[in-house]
Amino acid sequence: MPVVSYRNAAFMNNEMAGISIDQEIMEKYQGKDREQGEELAYKISAAVIDEISDSIDGYYVITPFKRVELVLRILGFINRK
Repeated sequence: MPVVSYRNAAFMNNEMAGISIDQEIMEKYQGKDREQGEELAYKISAAVIDEISDSIDGYYVITPFKRVELVLRILGFINRK
């Protein structure tokens, strides 16, 4: 599930058992508006995909807050790999 805002990151980090968001990632979202947050989510997701793609068989992507266009961009990136 791509993180889309600082508030989203803080909630996931503090309220979702078993999930921790790195403080460095959380700080990148400080002061970002919705569009900037989604762009950052895409870039972070693409970087993670690049890092792990040789070690996995597939992806499980959760759409955050009905942001289907963001997930479609991420799936497009996966399909180009």
